[in-house]
Amino acid sequence: MHPFDLDPGLPSKNPTRSAWLDENPLKNYVHSKTLPKFSDIVIIGSGFSGSSTAYHLCCDPRTKLDNIAHFSENTKQNSKLVTLLEAREACGGATGRNGGHLIPSNYRDFIDDSRVFGSEEQAAAIRLFEQIGANEVSDFINKNKIDCEFRSEGNLQLYTNKEDFEDALKNLEAVRSWGIGGQQVYTAQDLQKIFGKTNNVGGIKIPGSQVFPAKIVWFLLNKAIESGLNLYTNTPVENVKMATTDEIMQIKQHKPLSGASGPVWRITTSSGEKIYASKVVHATNAYASHILEDYRSHIFPVRAQVLSPAAEYSRNLWPFGLSLRHGLEYAIQRDYPNGRLVFGGRRTSSPTLEVGTADDSVVSPELCKALREDIKKAEFGHMGNNPESLYNVREWTG
Repeated sequence: MHPFDLDPGLPSKNPTRSAWLDENPLKNYVHSKTLPKFSDIVIIGSGFSGSSTAYHLCCDPRTKLDNIAHFSENTKQNSKLVTLLEAREACGGATGRNGGHLIPSNYRDFIDDSRVFGSEEQAAAIRLFEQIGANEVSDFINKNKIDCEFRSEGNLQLYTNKEDFEDALKNLEAVRSWGIGGQQVYTAQDLQKIFGKTNNVGGIKIPGSQVFPAKIVWFLLNKAIESGLNLYTNTPVENVKMATTDEIMQIKQHKPLSGASGPVWRITTSSGEKIYASKVVHATNAYASHILEDYRSHIFPVRAQVLSPAAEYSRNLWPFGLSLRHGLEYAIQRDYPNGRLVFGGRRTSSPTLEVGTADDSVVSPELCKALREDIKKAEFGHMGNNPESLYNVREWTG
């Protein structure tokens, strides 16, 4: 069977431990011992998509529902229930396991994307959309004063091959003609001033930010909980099916359901507990096709891996984000200049490119070796040449 068609299964019960999740305030949060019998809306997944959906339904004055309430035996008949089910701890999936970058596409692959999407106009529209999204996230963080190690120092994309750098400059010229700017070109001499002796022939810095992603999610979820969200962590969903006519008749006898109309869905958890809903939001990323089987060949996991040496070996690297090998490697220093390095990528060292791999309970030996070799480079201050830099290393997948 092709890896695209495999069932990704449910998230692992014992995932590798991401350093982003060490201080999770919602790790084992559950609103009540049992699920409500019915919820107007059920959201599955508590990453960026799920938590943002919950926030907009419960908090944002432009989009929030009326009469939102927490589930209890005394919930009023006309109250709206919004319930979020998470298989593991809050933000325990990709959002809590990534590299900490907030970067729109900008110039990279602009010419190729113009061919794929049929015109430069379409490729430019996608990049403008991404930039608007990044700006919205930045504004939201600043407006709400979210403590998430946020800084906007750009992302420096490096090139070791002259031909690749020249191709990047052609893409840069093309994207600038559509008014997409903010880039800064670096020569080899410029890069030597930053990194010392380096094999890079050039680089391009684009607008971008560095962030502690899980802290944004925890903020969104806490605000939504305050406004009525019913959150249940460690509650994996096994399947979602249309409720039968008999089930619907029984559900409507339940006090909060009186007068409910329209389709009803039965959400069954791994423990066998059931909750019914008028609407279901699937926000499960790589695991979506476990429930939505028709999407098996369209939504599939691609596992990434991160190496993170302790802060005492990561000092004074760089305030900006770093991209190497056409974005296949990516790095930031948390809480610059004294935080730990977060360095991920190197999927090309895996025989499968990690495509179709959802298991984040283990790391890839091939990627472990490749990432360790890469931090010997000048860009990382030759950290890997000092064995002590790997004494307190953290590694995780997702």
